[in-house]
Amino acid sequence: MLTAICNNSFMSMIQLRDLNVSYSKINELQYNAFHKTGAIQSIDLSFNQLDVFNVNATELTGLRTLFLDGNRLTIIGKDTLRGFINLIKISFSNNNLLNIDDDAFTDQKDLRSLDLSYNPHLNLNVSAVRTNYNLNNLYLKGITCALNLTYASNIPIFTIDISYAKLKATQTLNLQQLTHLDSLVLNNNNIVKLNVTSFANLKTLRKLDVSYNKITFIQPGTFLDNTLLHTLNISHNALTTLGYGIFRRLTYLHTLDMSFNEIDSLQNERFYEVSSLSVLIADHNRIKTINAEAFLGTSLSTLSIGENPIPCDLLVNLRDKNLPFEITAIKLEETSDYDNIHGVICNGNTKAHTALLSDKHDNEEGNKILIDIRDILLRNNKITENKDTNMQPREETKYEEDNNSKLLNMSNTIEKIANNTYRFESNVGNITSQILNENNLTNSLLGKISKFLSTHWHAIYTPVKENGSQSLMPYIEAVKSDLENSIAEGKEKMDEMNKKIAIINSEINSMRINDAPKHEKYVATESHTQTESLFTKTCLALILSILVCIILYKFYKSRMFIRNRLSISTRELPGAMEHSAL
Repeated sequence: MLTAICNNSFMSMIQLRDLNVSYSKINELQYNAFHKTGAIQSIDLSFNQLDVFNVNATELTGLRTLFLDGNRLTIIGKDTLRGFINLIKISFSNNNLLNIDDDAFTDQKDLRSLDLSYNPHLNLNVSAVRTNYNLNNLYLKGITCALNLTYASNIPIFTIDISYAKLKATQTLNLQQLTHLDSLVLNNNNIVKLNVTSFANLKTLRKLDVSYNKITFIQPGTFLDNTLLHTLNISHNALTTLGYGIFRRLTYLHTLDMSFNEIDSLQNERFYEVSSLSVLIADHNRIKTINAEAFLGTSLSTLSIGENPIPCDLLVNLRDKNLPFEITAIKLEETSDYDNIHGVICNGNTKAHTALLSDKHDNEEGNKILIDIRDILLRNNKITENKDTNMQPREETKYEEDNNSKLLNMSNTIEKIANNTYRFESNVGNITSQILNENNLTNSLLGKISKFLSTHWHAIYTPVKENGSQSLMPYIEAVKSDLENSIAEGKEKMDEMNKKIAIINSEINSMRINDAPKHEKYVATESHTQTESLFTKTCLALILSILVCIILYKFYKSRMFIRNRLSISTRELPGAMEHSAL
């Protein structure tokens, strides 16, 4: 890896034009390193480890561009660039610069571009470029120290970039001194609001970028002096609304980017004064509705409204209209036709408006008349403005301009009232028809259910409860417990009868023993045993028969009851509900 460029390193390279030794580890550049070269026009020493730049400029009088980005330079002294008289582009970005001498760029009379970006601790005095009358581009990104452009009043700076500088207000910069400014970049700062003094006297400004700030308010009249503004970027801020008069006199505005804010509506009267507006970007806001017809008086060719909570019904309606401009989104998505309307992902129900569009025909005819009136007024306004600029003084046309603006506001108000009235009537009609249809359907179903119940009522044994299959389980458990109780009672009765029979048998035996002869004792005992056994068996058989009959009767009764219940809940009703008439 190259670490040093010694004296005479490029000796006799008289045809060398461009020298690029960037992204090395050069920490030493000797004074006569470019001796006997003579024709070098571009040197790139960026992203090395140089602490100082001090070389003999005798052989570098033809040098046009010098890149020293990404080194370790801390000071640009009055002798650092002495003798480099033909330099037109110098870049010192991403160094550790702390100070720049007031005479550091005195010899560079033809300097066009100077980049001092990302030297956060640089104490910049713009008087260092006070004699560079051809300086067009000044890049001061990432310089967080206080900046004051007062001494740049005589310099024709076209582009200035002061992004990432932690600015809280634009007034401290004294931008009004830059009377030749064409492009101003102030993105990624901490600006909270813009007022009428923010960009005052910048009459040649054509491009303004204040994106990625914290702007919550833009005062009406902020851009009054910026009549030539072509591109305005106010995206990625915290704006909730656009006040009336913000875009006043921006007749040449072509592109407006207001995406990534919290704006809830696109109020059409805000855009009447930007008749040249071609591209409007309003993605990622909180816009819920849009009246595309309000932009027919402008030169709009593209309206980007992606990532807004706009209903699909409204987008379908816009798609079916023959609008002279395209409705799209910053990021196109590939989805279904109703979810993706010209690249815009819609929100809500995707029901088509076929019937609604047919019912709107009469109202659209009235709207067309209002639109034609408004277009005529706009054309008359343009003609009046042209005549005023060419023939009449400004004071004499002020009254006519006020009248024209009042007529425009009146026509737009009438159009809004007509649109709102139609929208309300169509919504009421749709809701009424839906209620009638559902009411008729409900009456028809109730009639069919009533007819079915009257026809099958005789087959119902008991009232059918909800969740019939679940209600049978408690009943079965109850029958089971009844049977168990009945069997237990039968056993108890049978035990009592056995006890009584035993007592009777004992009494009979005692009587027979006392009355019979002794020689017949053995015979009597044997006959008694046979008689007792026969009697006991007969009683037991009779009792058991009675119990079995009782159990069978209860079981038969329970089975019949369950079958009647199940016939309604599991067989007859489901079959009837599947009938085509119901």
